[in-house]
Amino acid sequence: MGDGDRSAFSAESRKRGLDNIVVKPGLEGPTFDYLLTKARLGLISLHSDLRTQNVPGRLLSYLNAGLPTVASIILNCQLFELFSESKCGLA
Repeated sequence: MGDGDRSAFSAESRKRGLDNIVVKPGLEGPTFDYLLTKARLGLISLHSDLRTQNVPGRLLSYLNAGLPTVASIILNCQLFELFSESKCGLA
């Protein structure tokens, strides 16, 4: 779920036979809030070429929902520092 490039992820999932993965576009408002009540984990995956400081808004949503959060990000970015200092998730 999100606004990133879903095509490569979808193709790789199909190639590996992972039929339990559903890739959705970004969700807003009540639909997103409802989904968070059913989730067990918050996942953040930022493109490795992203070099600007970036803390996705969804992190706040995950934390507000009490979800443990895992992030796939580059070292030494603002989000990595936040995770390291606050111990709010794994990066």
